[in-house]
Amino acid sequence: MNPLAKMSSYRACLCAFASLVLLTDTSHSSTGFLTKKGAECLNRRVRSEETIRIFELHYSNQIFAKYDENCNGKLDKSEISKIERDAYSETEDLRKRPPRLDHIRLTFEETGIPFERFASKPASKEDEKRKQRFFLRRDRIDIGLASSIPSFSGVSGASISTTRDYTKSETVWNVQGVASYLLWKNTAAGAGEHAAGEPYISGYALAPFVEFSGRTSSLQSKPVEDRLLFGGLGQFEIFSGPLFDKQLITLSGYHQTDFLGQADINGGNITWEPAALGWGLGSIKPFMRIVDYTWRFAASGDFRAVGNPGRTNLQANSEYIWLGAQPMLKIWPFPKRIWQLPDLFHSAYVKLSPSYFHNAANVSGKASPEKDAWSFSGTLGFNIDPKGHASVEVEYKTGMDYMTGVKSDQLQSNLTLKY
Repeated sequence: MNPLAKMSSYRACLCAFASLVLLTDTSHSSTGFLTKKGAECLNRRVRSEETIRIFELHYSNQIFAKYDENCNGKLDKSEISKIERDAYSETEDLRKRPPRLDHIRLTFEETGIPFERFASKPASKEDEKRKQRFFLRRDRIDIGLASSIPSFSGVSGASISTTRDYTKSETVWNVQGVASYLLWKNTAAGAGEHAAGEPYISGYALAPFVEFSGRTSSLQSKPVEDRLLFGGLGQFEIFSGPLFDKQLITLSGYHQTDFLGQADINGGNITWEPAALGWGLGSIKPFMRIVDYTWRFAASGDFRAVGNPGRTNLQANSEYIWLGAQPMLKIWPFPKRIWQLPDLFHSAYVKLSPSYFHNAANVSGKASPEKDAWSFSGTLGFNIDPKGHASVEVEYKTGMDYMTGVKSDQLQSNLTLKY
């Protein structure tokens, strides 16, 4: 038989079969994935090769059968949006309870893929070349040397800010940040055979850092208050466990002075920060499919011995043991999946960051003067570059900085930089 005749015969049979299906009450068992609604829609179309092509799509593909509502053989913008909405709705119960990485581990083991290759793997030579070594952030807790937590989007950058007091004709400048350089990192420290849910050290890193903070006024020739820290820090990442997916422990030792070299303060710090990806703790998650959010919790212990307090409000020849926590909540109100807006709006964020520290020191029978230090920061900001390295913020700060004993209550504009 002539090939053209064969093709015409095939099309005729297919068209006849399609017509029979379209005129009956269809079901998945008899007509693949074709739905009754889809059959009625196709039945209204003029019989043609295009109709047959669309019929084949609906018959063989569940996505087209369910969501190609206008039967044009394409997934239009509104239909893609419906797919996204249904996907979120169908996983509502999963989003209500925290999914565990242990489940992923079991799935990997069932497929024969070692889970440790997913969790952390030895760095190749190319990975070593691409490894980030320089970090610029606002605080030490914003540096994740040994871990993917805190996430880049969730941390704060070093800031330069200004406040204007028109009644006094005074301009106050503030700078705050920490710079660190990664010397050594191992992200496959505990890779090997581990039972599901068994915690182990999965990475560690070492780095020196320089931390700085200062405030100066246009009415004074010298800084009003400042601090300058030189030190080193080590980080350990603990992977898996009964409650958290990851835990980051940071140990640091430092010498604190100021920009004029007057202060003489020595100390050490330990910080614990957990991550539970299903809760949005240390990861970005949608909330009720409306906004995106992340939150952090860092518990710290800080010991410092003060010789010369310099331009801080700390007491000379005293010791401080500060114990407390620094939670943070960051919200992106205009996620790209919902709002069709310029990128500037998608990067806009609201950040709330309270902190509380208690001074537990009581040296030589005399307690240090300040027993409690609390602070609160509320920020509105947006990124000014596509990758989020720079942003502009308006920030309200109130409370006391336990590192200097200086109290503040001010509204300021910030330019932040992070790397």
